[in-house]
Amino acid sequence: MGVCTSSTSKNNEKPKQAQTVTKINKQISLIGEQKNGINQFQENQRTITPRRRLSQNQTATPVQQNLVKNGTQPIRRTSHATTMTTKTMIIQTSQIQEQQKTGSLSNLSYQRSNIRQGNKTLLVQASKNFSIVSSKNLDNQGKTVMQHNETGQLVQVEVLKFESKNHEYLQKLEEIKLDNMHIVKIIDTLVDHHHKKTYQIMYECCAGGSLSKLLECRKLSDTTIGIILYQMIEALAYVHSLGLSHDELTIDSFSVFDDSSTPFIKLSDIRSIYQLMHPKEAQQYEDPLSQKHQNHKQKNKHHETTQVEIKNRNKSNDVWALAVIILQLRNKELPYNIQKIHLFNPEEYLNNHPSEMNSLLIEMLRINRNDRITLKKCLEHPYLIKMKQVQPQDLLQPLKNMVKCKNMTYVHKCLFSYLLQNYAHDHLKVLTKLFMTADTNQDGSLSLEELKELFSIEGKDLVEQLDLQQELTLDEFLLLASNKEIILSEDIIESNFKLLSRQSNLITQKSMCKFLNNCNEQLIQQDFNTFNLHNILNLKEYREFLINYETPIPIA
Repeated sequence: MGVCTSSTSKNNEKPKQAQTVTKINKQISLIGEQKNGINQFQENQRTITPRRRLSQNQTATPVQQNLVKNGTQPIRRTSHATTMTTKTMIIQTSQIQEQQKTGSLSNLSYQRSNIRQGNKTLLVQASKNFSIVSSKNLDNQGKTVMQHNETGQLVQVEVLKFESKNHEYLQKLEEIKLDNMHIVKIIDTLVDHHHKKTYQIMYECCAGGSLSKLLECRKLSDTTIGIILYQMIEALAYVHSLGLSHDELTIDSFSVFDDSSTPFIKLSDIRSIYQLMHPKEAQQYEDPLSQKHQNHKQKNKHHETTQVEIKNRNKSNDVWALAVIILQLRNKELPYNIQKIHLFNPEEYLNNHPSEMNSLLIEMLRINRNDRITLKKCLEHPYLIKMKQVQPQDLLQPLKNMVKCKNMTYVHKCLFSYLLQNYAHDHLKVLTKLFMTADTNQDGSLSLEELKELFSIEGKDLVEQLDLQQELTLDEFLLLASNKEIILSEDIIESNFKLLSRQSNLITQKSMCKFLNNCNEQLIQQDFNTFNLHNILNLKEYREFLINYETPIPIA
């Protein structure tokens, strides 16, 4: 992935692409185009050479078109929105790879930092779209946490020097793109040639902080730890399926994406997959046969200095490290003294710490690497199959949301589809996992029977209230089951009103149809007539109409 400098003249020749809109017949497109350009990371009064990564599913937004005029091409891999989830988590395999590009789930309360000249804590200057944020609860892991000024989206920005190793890392990021729901996404990559001479990598933000912080904050049940194990194995099994390995895993290689009743875990330290970094703390998670431990053993025996370590990649390293991390989560300490790891007996240790998961852990902790279970086999283990099917405590919330939407109008569906797509990607991501779990016959839709099975006895009455006449597609399910409070905040309503009204302070039927390009104008006209919208809506009326989606009433 080389550095590509775009000239102003060439950029000016590029035709403007049409502004993307949400298709109503596909209520929420998970690979959908983004309209607000919320992932633009362009510093004011700076010349930045970006790496363009627009996929075939993405088109230029108005923000991008303006930047093209100015001679700068932004890079967008995906648009994210930071939102509170319904805390609905279903753990399942990612054999059906997620199609949407999503970001962080939690919308924690952060305090924006004022940007002041000479502030030594700032690694990068916030652009007009993002501001530096700070939080005592978030482990930044050497990255700057930034928040989108409009949507509240959180991202983490890593600033790297102009060095050959860092350039090689960026090239490998371009060559090998990781796409798994339990691995952090790369949002943007920018190159500053002229001022600070840095590479800037924007990652999705795991707002719950590192996994070790989760351990510090709460006591984890065996079931929760088992679900975390499943997610970690799912992420690394995907990496192994690409012929790659990490080899330097620690408990802080993982972060909490959504700290709900069932935590959503992501592999957040991905650089070691591309380049071995030799962090000192990773030595604690290496098996007794690692060269580092062997050198230490020989040094103690012969009292002489050993040769420089040369680390070899091996997928079995990840298997061992994951088991050690799980034991650390269970017992809040490593299962061995690192200085005496050669004396560690996994079977004896597990016998002294009984658990249902031990039958799997003993296979992961085989001293002989050739005897150690693979991560692919781990996913077929009865214990992990059981963990995949565990349901969270608050599973019924999406069903309650569906019941609330029974009387939703066509205009509501159009507007909510757009708002959810642009401001609640991460929330939709969690619901997508729920849909995939419920879709037992994998036909891409949910029947009444599948819903009853998903929500079991507790939700049976609610399912009956839905009065479902036909099967639900994924897009329909996401529209109905989503938490509308996410998109009905004052900031989002006002921001969306400005777009719909085209700065005129009035939304007309014509402006709405033009903005929601693929909606049915006749159905919108019917709703305007039914609810006394009089072909125009001011902000107050627009807010009132949106909020009353459960029981729509005519505007007085």
